[in-house]
Amino acid sequence: MTRQTILALVVSAFCFSTNAQQFVIEDWLNLNEPTPIELSPGGDKVLWYNGELNALEVQSINERRLKRFSLKSGERFVDARFTDETYILLHTQNGTYHRVFGVDSENSIIKLLIEEKESLSIGGNRASASGFWVLQSNQMRWFSFDKWQFSESLALPEFSLAVKQDGNNQPCVAITRSGDVWWYRSSKWQSIKQLENITRVEPVNQCNELIAVARSGNTQALQLLTESNQTKLLFRHNEFDISDVWIDAVEDKVGGVFYHSALPQVKASSQSMAQLQAILNTLEVNSYWQVLDQSDSGTHWLLALESPTRPISFYWVDSSAAKVKVLSQSMADESKKITWAKTHVLETRVKGFNVTGYLTLPNAANASTPLVVRFHGGPFAVRDFWRFDPEAQWFASKGIAFLTINYRGSSGFGLSYQKSAFGNLREVIEQDLEQMLSQVKRSFQLSKSPICLYGASFGGYAVLSELIENSDEYRCGILVSSVTSLPLIYESLENESDKQIFQQQFGSPINEEWKVKNNLLLQLDEVEKPVLVIYGTEDEKVSPQHSELLVEGLKRRNKSVTVLAISGADHQISRASDRVDLYQRITEFLKQLGILI
Repeated sequence: MTRQTILALVVSAFCFSTNAQQFVIEDWLNLNEPTPIELSPGGDKVLWYNGELNALEVQSINERRLKRFSLKSGERFVDARFTDETYILLHTQNGTYHRVFGVDSENSIIKLLIEEKESLSIGGNRASASGFWVLQSNQMRWFSFDKWQFSESLALPEFSLAVKQDGNNQPCVAITRSGDVWWYRSSKWQSIKQLENITRVEPVNQCNELIAVARSGNTQALQLLTESNQTKLLFRHNEFDISDVWIDAVEDKVGGVFYHSALPQVKASSQSMAQLQAILNTLEVNSYWQVLDQSDSGTHWLLALESPTRPISFYWVDSSAAKVKVLSQSMADESKKITWAKTHVLETRVKGFNVTGYLTLPNAANASTPLVVRFHGGPFAVRDFWRFDPEAQWFASKGIAFLTINYRGSSGFGLSYQKSAFGNLREVIEQDLEQMLSQVKRSFQLSKSPICLYGASFGGYAVLSELIENSDEYRCGILVSSVTSLPLIYESLENESDKQIFQQQFGSPINEEWKVKNNLLLQLDEVEKPVLVIYGTEDEKVSPQHSELLVEGLKRRNKSVTVLAISGADHQISRASDRVDLYQRITEFLKQLGILI
């Protein structure tokens, strides 16, 4: 797992006011909790970055103490890691300058080791007590603590973004910007051609073998590439792609394989991972958990855990003694005071495929409880998961049921599941939604529910498509940063490979019938229900033109449309203040329609 992925975990953490009994979405939006980075080699300390204070923090588990090292004004945190139990490397950026500091956490001494105007990163896996690798300008450079300077270098394949090291701390695998994988053998870099669509690769057996998550038949599977260039299938599920794999550094083999059906699944293949899994099952069965780091002994773990009724929490676990400590204790305390809405797994069969979804119900739901259906974006690289969903809890706190659907085309369910939607997404989404709503009404007695559709990015396109095809069945539509015309998306593509992928997934843009069918701006006469359009003026992913043309077209036809154009906002509407405005406008919109009281 990348450092960026670890840092991104904090986005899903939540904070609540002391006396609150309901989920308050403003508290979540304004949260800036520390982010765990890694364990010390011995496993008794945890390294954190505190974004609110712009500080590095070292937490001693057994001694229950915390040391904080504040970054100077203008210094932006990039990365950090232990070299031993007390010494830490800290990578920061100040303007165009990249700096690496050595931090003696025991004696509170900080020393500047490297200062470069050129971009760099601390390369490879865990640093060592003798030095560390720096990835810079297509080469790995070794910084020696004995000489306090760079002492050797190794050229890398062009555009290398990440490098993996063997057990002797020597670079042996490079991943380039385009996703190509190179293996350092016989004193040269060799391109890996035996495996297709590699999404994860890890060296084992002193880098004499590679473990890779790569395409095998219908799904992304776990495969072994040997020194003799032979491939061996280690694990494959016929329906679901592997989402993650953990390499047990002590046993130097696969410790566990992670994938998602409707619920998260873990296949433990080492004793230590099996012990960890048993311990975590005592906290909550069917929770989603992710290993962030493992100590050199293999018995201490740093991990994140969450579920639909458990906001993400970070844990320290000693699997040898079955000891668990909550690291994000304040958040865990506050969340216990909230009565969470329950989320139900839904599964229905459509055209030979098992379509899944999640329904979150208010605690006092009845036949007339309003229902909001959210379509995810993507559409082919995204899916909804069995995890904490702040929007689901927010809608439920307002008395609204909330449904998400992994319509055909969603990622994680294999290539056949995705290809079944190629070229006919509008029909596929309509069929899957109809089947899922039938099950919701039948199984949860929401027979009189007014239904509103909600989606962002391509999810907004799905909302608008449904309002065009079946306006009578819905009360409203909410579109955020929405795509409204696939021809307009195609025209914005500059890379030829992107255009080829687009045509494979969405159809032929040179076909006139296709252009008319997939340009929803030409079909707005069919929209009969109120629409809320929200977008950022600085959206670089989906041009604001999509939303502007939609609003213009609806107004010209005297349709009911409400608009929130957020100045300076990006595609994700990522600023906390902008998200607050977004949810306030949704609340006002639903109140005007009588859906909220």
